Amino acid sequence: MCIRDRYKNMDIVIRDHPSAINTGLSLLMKKLLVYFNVQISKNELWQDLAEAKIVMGYQSSVLVYASYLNMPAISYFPTYKLEPILPHKIIKYI
Repeated sequence: MCIRDRYKNMDIVIRDHPSAINTGLSLLMKKLLVYFNVQISKNELWQDLAEAKIVMGYQSSVLVYASYLNMPAISYFPTYKLEPILPHKIIKYI
């Protein structure tokens, strides 16, 4: 089975930061659409968290919320450049 076919049925929901401007969200979505079912969230944060299986972010408070909910939380943060600012041990860094 091709890797593209293996993940095509996975749903990815992208949330932008509420105060974000020109973050490249459409470019990210375009790149991910090749592999996943992707949509940009129109829901409230709590609604997305209620349906999520895993949360990925970049030094975001939503990672803290996910960790309090015992959900896998992954930060895409270059720890080789700076120390993580989130002090929660349950958050994984890649």
